[in-house]
Amino acid sequence: MPEPLFPNFLEAHDLAHCDGLVLVGTRSAAWVLNPVMRRVVELPWGRLGDSTSFSYLEAFGLGRDPRSDAYKVVRFFTPPRVEVLTIGSSDRCWHETVSKPPWFHVKRRPAAICFKGSLICTVDQKDRNGQLGFLWFRLDEETFSLIPPPPCWSWDDYEVSTLSELRQVLCLTTSVGLMNRSLDMWICTDLDLPQWEKCYNILSDWTQPLHPVAMLGNGVLVCRSSGNYLHRCTFQPGKGVTVNHTICMKDLRYDNVDEGTLVEYPSRTATYFDAIPYVPSFVLI
Repeated sequence: MPEPLFPNFLEAHDLAHCDGLVLVGTRSAAWVLNPVMRRVVELPWGRLGDSTSFSYLEAFGLGRDPRSDAYKVVRFFTPPRVEVLTIGSSDRCWHETVSKPPWFHVKRRPAAICFKGSLICTVDQKDRNGQLGFLWFRLDEETFSLIPPPPCWSWDDYEVSTLSELRQVLCLTTSVGLMNRSLDMWICTDLDLPQWEKCYNILSDWTQPLHPVAMLGNGVLVCRSSGNYLHRCTFQPGKGVTVNHTICMKDLRYDNVDEGTLVEYPSRTATYFDAIPYVPSFVLI
């Protein structure tokens, strides 16, 4: 696998993923990977975001257009402008959407969530004078809408909330209560008629906000928290979450598949870690 010169980790965006493809993005470069096929494609850099455009890259997204079955990479800029690149297209060029996005700042983290042929973004709380909700970008029509938040929602909820896709359901998790020891979990299953249903209020013994990453079998919920920590939790609907095992991703050793060795990161190494659910696939890029 090529070894691109990734810029400083502080510029790194969260990983975006769809159908076994992974998007690695920074403020100055981006790559799409298929880890199973050991393929890496470096994406061209578009007109927006260069030194003359006066546009600032806020967020990335990766998803599949349900109409064409093509995979698209989407970049969200401030002031609000959006560029799209279709992976595998002959021209390998970005194009700006004809439909103009609403005047929102999109949060850099987490990455846009791919859900049912759309990308869902969290609006930055700096837009306190705007309308509450989540930005919805349809990959087939390349149009924008706003998904309303759950009832009794406020701007203060955004900072302690995380969007994720768990078992083909859009999940919004919010830390509430003293010391973030309680999680409200809301789900939405239909974007055309978006309604949030509060499914669980989960008590946790972890003092930092937990951000769900994946729902595994046997009632296991994998969560992240600040400081590069990853948590394996036992999840029982209607009862509670027990943090069974906590690890720091910086303390792990990682496989170098090219050399058959293990890679460790010394304590002084400047690194940024992210964790995503991953299903191997043979999608060509």
